[in-house]
Amino acid sequence: DANLASEYANALEVSGHSDQALPFVDSFLDGNALDDDDHALMLRRRGYALGELGRHKEAVAAYKESLKYQSDNKIALNEIKWNQQQADLQQ
Repeated sequence: DANLASEYANALEVSGHSDQALPFVDSFLDGNALDDDDHALMLRRRGYALGELGRHKEAVAAYKESLKYQSDNKIALNEIKWNQQQADLQQ
């Protein structure tokens, strides 16, 4: 279930374990046939983990990929802006 997987990844992230959340999310994405909503959810979760790890360009890419499944998702659109700003500051 993508919702449970997302909550588990969130629990890892808020407890300071984004380094563990990212491989979990990637494994879930690779190992499950997902409908569009679940695929978008897990790609947003991937973007969040990447952002927490300071990998903002990759986070932007994950959020943009999620928009292929939910083109009007406001969370993804806002996170793209924020992560792009952070990536620009890193340069």
